[in-house]
Amino acid sequence: NSNMRFHGGAQYAIIRISNDTFNSSNAFLFNNNSKFSGFGPRAGVDMHFGLNRETGIYAKSAAAVLVGTSKFFSGFLLSYGSKHAIVPELESRVGVDYSLEMARGQVTLDAGYMWFNYFNTLHN
Repeated sequence: NSNMRFHGGAQYAIIRISNDTFNSSNAFLFNNNSKFSGFGPRAGVDMHFGLNRETGIYAKSAAAVLVGTSKFFSGFLLSYGSKHAIVPELESRVGVDYSLEMARGQVTLDAGYMWFNYFNTLHN
């Protein structure tokens, strides 16, 4: 009752972080902005083990390498810049699922944990 599926494709990601800073009297002081946008190949593997006809446990993992541009602006220092970046990404999921057969297809309930990380995305 187990199966494994390999998959591949492409991934596009945009990551934005904005940090506005205020003083104790709520007056705006400065803001810092960072942004990354990148595109690249993605590959992974999904593993599923069926406990019975409806219920199963799974583990999924994937990796991507994104090539893009990382930009920043600092309102406090009045500085800005950008650089080309190669960003690796890792993703992992584990969990359980329950599938209910319907007349036309099935409904799946899924509960689990997902972890992912983009490495060295923003450079400020």
